[in-house]
Amino acid sequence: MTEIWDTSYWASDPLKSAAGTWSAIATLFAVLVSIIAALFAWLQFKHARNLQNEAFAKSIYAEQLRLDLLYPQFSVPNYWELKRDNKLPHYDTFLSHLLWAMDEILLYSKDRTWPDVFKGYLAFHYRYLARPEFDFGNGVYSTELVDIIREASTNHRNWLDSEPLAVFDEWEADAERDRARALKRTARTARSRNVKNG
Repeated sequence: MTEIWDTSYWASDPLKSAAGTWSAIATLFAVLVSIIAALFAWLQFKHARNLQNEAFAKSIYAEQLRLDLLYPQFSVPNYWELKRDNKLPHYDTFLSHLLWAMDEILLYSKDRTWPDVFKGYLAFHYRYLARPEFDFGNGVYSTELVDIIREASTNHRNWLDSEPLAVFDEWEADAERDRARALKRTARTARSRNVKNG
């Protein structure tokens, strides 16, 4: 076997030299083909994964559109009506789902048209998102989504109908009154039990 690596071995017989050269070329060619095949397989896998991610992002969007159709009062909210009908907590949940869906779509999709779509959506919700209690910068949402929310809030603040944030102040005041009433009832119930037992 060691004689194969000896140049005098190849020099003594030209057929051996040609066969060895062709053997080396064939080996090199086989290595190159296998590298190209591996690269092609990797590109195919990456492409399939991107298609799967895009399909997942679109399915999330389709689910959000379904919710928009089921709950139009939350898609384009009238805060006074939501407060009157005691639906603000439901709206809060709807909006949380909307923001989650947007964040997931941004995570899975490489399509750069989504931020423009989201800005249009968020134009109807910026008053709610502008409340001081809504802390979207606490790490729950991606920085990309937070930037989109801020930009949508800034761009759409001027042209939407003005509906003051006072409805949220009233909502919180009502909740505080309800808590105070519940505490008073609890205290009266405890006193009446003490009177009966005492």
